[in-house]
Amino acid sequence: MVGRCKSLCMLFLSLMALSCVSKEEKPSYKAKPALRISPIEVSSTRGTFLVETLNATGVNLLCLESKENAPSTDEIIGKGEHTTQGEYLLLGLEGQKDYILYGIATDDKGQRSSICKVPFSTIEGPRELYDWEKNRIEKPRYSNLALCYGGSAHRVPFLWDEQRFDRHVTYTDEAGKTHWLFDAFLAIEFVDTKNNKAYMLGNGRPSADKASWTDLLDYWFDKENGFAALDRSVGKAIEKLGVPPTKRKVIITLPDPIIYRNFKDVTSSTTYWGFIDGKQMDFKKAADRRAAMKWYIDEARKRWNNSNYQNLEFMGFYIISEDLAVPGYGWNPELKHWEDIYPEMSNYIHACNETLTWIPYNSSGGHQLWKDFGIDYAMMQPNYFWHSEYDMNAYMAMVLSNGLSMEFELDSAILEKNNDSFGYRSRFYEYMSMCKKMNLYGKRELSYYFGTNDFYDLSLSTYPKDKKLYNDLCKFIIESIH
Repeated sequence: MVGRCKSLCMLFLSLMALSCVSKEEKPSYKAKPALRISPIEVSSTRGTFLVETLNATGVNLLCLESKENAPSTDEIIGKGEHTTQGEYLLLGLEGQKDYILYGIATDDKGQRSSICKVPFSTIEGPRELYDWEKNRIEKPRYSNLALCYGGSAHRVPFLWDEQRFDRHVTYTDEAGKTHWLFDAFLAIEFVDTKNNKAYMLGNGRPSADKASWTDLLDYWFDKENGFAALDRSVGKAIEKLGVPPTKRKVIITLPDPIIYRNFKDVTSSTTYWGFIDGKQMDFKKAADRRAAMKWYIDEARKRWNNSNYQNLEFMGFYIISEDLAVPGYGWNPELKHWEDIYPEMSNYIHACNETLTWIPYNSSGGHQLWKDFGIDYAMMQPNYFWHSEYDMNAYMAMVLSNGLSMEFELDSAILEKNNDSFGYRSRFYEYMSMCKKMNLYGKRELSYYFGTNDFYDLSLSTYPKDKKLYNDLCKFIIESIH
């Protein structure tokens, strides 16, 4: 009996003791921080990595050449860069070297993860980086990209002069107030009608050679036309409005390195393009196709550097082909072999600290693979403007599921003087609603197709519905800046 009472007393005292422990004093267990680092892309001068943590409030990262001694935990924390989970951009690398990225995750109690090590190697980079590329510490961005078609003799008007650019650079509203408008401009062309050559495969003309590629650069870098005219137009606007929040961006189109002189004729020449440093390029070799593209990229960068534009920022290149057909995706992948071209070319472009943009057509081959190709900005064409039968719910689902943004489409069919303009105008207004419905508006980059000169024509129209559309569109653009 005495033993039983003693046991009950001990149990009672134990329960009393537990009930008197405050919430703060209750024993608890907190897991150690964990860290995982995965490389996304590595070029000659920079690397992008995905940093993922568990039970951590911060991460310290330290990059060393692989030949150097491995650092201690304290050295990583003391000398490394502090960051958090997400994408991490590592700058200041050198081409063709082996590195190791070391990382440690920590929590607010001072606990540390094990050291995470990620070995990687940089690729061969450009022969020269220009000052604007060396000084670029983050990927340049834009909100609204205007497609400016020019370079082919069939274009009317042929030149992109100041007057033509003025209508794209600024907008004056109904109250007389002037605003900055497009913040980025794409120099684009897909055909050379003067020489009957194609910069873009699949349009029935012989493939453009080095001379035609050079002609396209000559057009845009002419002192009275193209980029020089855009620079002067922006300069005039600065005198009136002051310096814009960001320099106006410029993107240059990359011609397709088409394997055969006649795209689908596999018996036609593959050595039609020309020479680099005395060596004839043979486009049946992927290495020679890439060499031609690197030549064009470097020539464009050199010309830009020598032009000394005051109000513009060069930010990269554009893929003219509207599909990226590879085995299992798109049409005629055996005639394109983009998988041998663009992943490496995107690495080279990123090694120059430039970006890569692409605008595929609705449901195009390879649209799901744009990130795998190293593309920075991808906006899908709805094509609904011309095809009222297209399912825009399916289009929006495709855009969202693949992380794409969208392009807007407009041509002369929308002008009120045309009897059937109502349907085109209605579908264009639907584009604005779709953009907001997909939560892209004000958050993602958008592009705008206007035919050869139809935005300019819209801006000058005196028809009431055209004037309303022009004002609505310009306000939409201005308010979408992010």
